[in-house]
Amino acid sequence: MKKIELAEMIPPASAFQKDDTWLATEKTRYCVELKSQWVIAEVPKGFSVEFSAITYDFPLIKKWINQRTIVAAIFHHVLYIEGYERKIADAAFLRAMKLEGVRVYHRYPLYWSARLFGGFKYLAVLKHNMA
Repeated sequence: MKKIELAEMIPPASAFQKDDTWLATEKTRYCVELKSQWVIAEVPKGFSVEFSAITYDFPLIKKWINQRTIVAAIFHHVLYIEGYERKIADAAFLRAMKLEGVRVYHRYPLYWSARLFGGFKYLAVLKHNMA
């Protein structure tokens, strides 16, 4: 059997089109490694994300995300949708921001906002997936 080599990769922001929502203009694949475990998500062409759905009623966080990271935030959202354990999804978000080039002093506040407030979104996604 042929061994598949994985490499950490985050697609460029150009893979998404921005209006009020972010739309995947092509099928994209995210791969990050966390402690010898691969976290992989595939986003189909046409997948859309409204950042107001991700950040709820935190317009300051939404503005900060839009100025710092888009691709890692979409990856994080997709991991929630795919049912990854929340702690793993949040750690993958932190790693993806590093790969995307987000500065460390922006990465950690965004990560901790996901850890502190992301549970509401995570539970909403789980509830939606069960319905």
